[in-house]
Amino acid sequence: MTLPTQDLSSRLKDVVERGDFVVPAYPAAAMRLRTLIESDKFGLAQIADAAAADAVLAATLLRIANSAMYRGEGPPFTTLLRAVNRLGARSVSSLALAAGVGAAASSPGPLSDVKYRVWRRSITCALCAQAFGPGRGIDAEEAFLAGLLHGFGRAIAVACIEQLLVTSAEKRSASEWLEVIEPHRAALAQRVAELWKLPEPIALAIGTAPGAATPSAVVVALADRLAGALDRGVSAAELASDPGLKPAESARLDAFVAGLPSALEALVQTPDANKKSRVANAVTKSPSLLAGEHRRLTTAVVDLRKGREPDPFESIAVAPLGLVLTSSRPIQESSVIRVSVQTTPVPFDAWFNVLLCAPEGKRYRIELSAFAASSDVRDLLGKLWSSAAKLP
Repeated sequence: MTLPTQDLSSRLKDVVERGDFVVPAYPAAAMRLRTLIESDKFGLAQIADAAAADAVLAATLLRIANSAMYRGEGPPFTTLLRAVNRLGARSVSSLALAAGVGAAASSPGPLSDVKYRVWRRSITCALCAQAFGPGRGIDAEEAFLAGLLHGFGRAIAVACIEQLLVTSAEKRSASEWLEVIEPHRAALAQRVAELWKLPEPIALAIGTAPGAATPSAVVVALADRLAGALDRGVSAAELASDPGLKPAESARLDAFVAGLPSALEALVQTPDANKKSRVANAVTKSPSLLAGEHRRLTTAVVDLRKGREPDPFESIAVAPLGLVLTSSRPIQESSVIRVSVQTTPVPFDAWFNVLLCAPEGKRYRIELSAFAASSDVRDLLGKLWSSAAKLP
């Protein structure tokens, strides 16, 4: 029997108030690095050796160091020591925590799509806080950790609901599930801070009271708003209108947003969308989520994701700010992917949010929305759309 919506929400509230939930242990690799750094007796070679003990972490650090946000214009880093030298010891420790905690976001379950979405938002919030914190007198790594853990309460709330769904067949859209978990984010994040014995500035920044206006809390609140806006697919120009941004920060926003997708691709572990959960999916799928009129698309679109065998897309439709394709393999919703649109005479590459991945016959319908679309990408997609034939 499906439990009423109100009953499930009430049960979640009871679970949070009783403390009847599990907070994951501080990731082992991150703890080793944290202990080494706090000893104040280390060199970058020791940091690299400690990171190398975890193969997944080592690969993640190389990817993130070679992303546009961190590498800059230099040549690619091919050794872990060079990557650590570029990132810095404390940044490596923070990234190790992100990689370790984020592994839970790839675990299968009835709310795996929601789990992944809230984790991507947490990473985006962390990177935003890291980018804008120093300009407000906040240490970059303190800002990163506060931004990361601010949203971790959402991930714990999702895990709580998955346990409740063992006795419930309730299904909702991803946005509806997010509305259920949001009231519990702060209390659950605060519990993480207590159990992990995080420094007080971080605990206050991720904490409970909406009016907690410490400098770190203000930065994290701004970063979380920006992360939420990027998750919803707003343009870079709309993002710059956030009233919490200072003029100097607005001026740097374009460069930050340009480097963000590659950093997300490197740091956010995308679960294998082919791996089926034994539990029924509790997230309902809409027939379509891409806004605007859809017109016929005959232009080829090429998958540019790294580390994956390119999957031939079949072009279906174009919208003013997005594409509709089909694929023989599923793609994780809320992930960020780079594709090449084979327009003539010159193709263009762009980053897109995966809005929807739903079975359609023997293939999957994939809807993509331009990630924080720049004016150039908006113009290119607009021209493609305006020249396309209307669908019957």
